Amino acid sequence: MRGFSFFCRALYTKNIQSLLLLGVAFLRNRGIDRIDAEVLLIYILQISRTKLRTSTDNVPLFSRLQYAWFVFQRSRNIPVAYVTNHARWMGLDWYVDSNVLIPRPETEILCKIIVESQKNTSIKRILEVGTGSGCIAIWLKKMYPDADTTAVDISKKALQVAERNAMKHDAQVQFIHSDLLEKIPENTHFDLIVANLPYVPHDIQVTPEVQREPVSAIFADDDGFDIIRRMVKQLQQKQITTKQLWLEHNPGQEIYLRELLQKNQELLTHRDIAGDNRFSCVKTI
Repeated sequence: MRGFSFFCRALYTKNIQSLLLLGVAFLRNRGIDRIDAEVLLIYILQISRTKLRTSTDNVPLFSRLQYAWFVFQRSRNIPVAYVTNHARWMGLDWYVDSNVLIPRPETEILCKIIVESQKNTSIKRILEVGTGSGCIAIWLKKMYPDADTTAVDISKKALQVAERNAMKHDAQVQFIHSDLLEKIPENTHFDLIVANLPYVPHDIQVTPEVQREPVSAIFADDDGFDIIRRMVKQLQQKQITTKQLWLEHNPGQEIYLRELLQKNQELLTHRDIAGDNRFSCVKTI
């Protein structure tokens, strides 16, 4: 079924079940699972999955056209989150577009580990490096509402998304356009620094959907560790101090991180769902 034919059929397919089957068939022919066809129609109609699968209602014309457009975009390997400009992360709704990385479940684990480790700890100043959509900085601000929270990113367009999410979630976060720590003053202290920076080597094959995400937010040189290494060296050169530096990285990259430790620092690693070392905390002792 070609795109034009699909749009024409969607235009005249009024019944919700028939429209869903049309979307499922169109995506299946392109190797995409039916769940995406369901999610898109649920989003447009703002109904539950149960209602979607049991309803015999007709779909309004505008919603049919919108569904056809959404399904067509998805057929071109555009992720559902970019199609709808909506992502669910840490139980909250986030605005996302192609200027930012889509929030990942792995990063939810990182944030939960961070908060769990801060019990009985006073958090007054937080910095996130490479904020993207702003979700980590904003969520941490909600967890520690009294903390002075700053987030930096090299992409002005990403910062616009982050500011939009901060307004959406009523979070007072200071966003700064900066190449890593370039705009952070020397001799600054933070209780907590979090950095989910690009860490994928360029020779790693990624899915067509991931290829639609910003390259600069995914890949890094030198086996994927170049940007993390540069940030850690900036910390040392500018004498920016922190009690804890939390990083997400590729399994195995903690070896490179150990090489950068100073005498008063120790490295703690944490595993992801698959049991791989994906999160590290550089702790000042």
